[in-house]
Amino acid sequence: MSNDKAVKRTLQEHAFFHCNSQHDSLFAVRENVPITDALAQVSCLLSSATSVVQCNDSPCGADWAVVHLIDMAQAVVEAVNASLLKQEAMNN
Repeated sequence: MSNDKAVKRTLQEHAFFHCNSQHDSLFAVRENVPITDALAQVSCLLSSATSVVQCNDSPCGADWAVVHLIDMAQAVVEAVNASLLKQEAMNN
């Protein structure tokens, strides 16, 4: 019997940001993070990216900061989505 009130968490590590030609991942969304906390961080990452884009006098290289913030947000969303799909499959 499943407990619907249980806190949903990420179920596995989700690696991202390939740093070389072998596609080794430098960063990862960690396993067992509460999904609500993970999504709150996505909001913060995207808010930061938006702030940089809206700043008229942003320094050189700020474009890459936005790219990296969006990559991190995307990785968290992908990890959350994979975890929710896996949890749904386990409950069926």
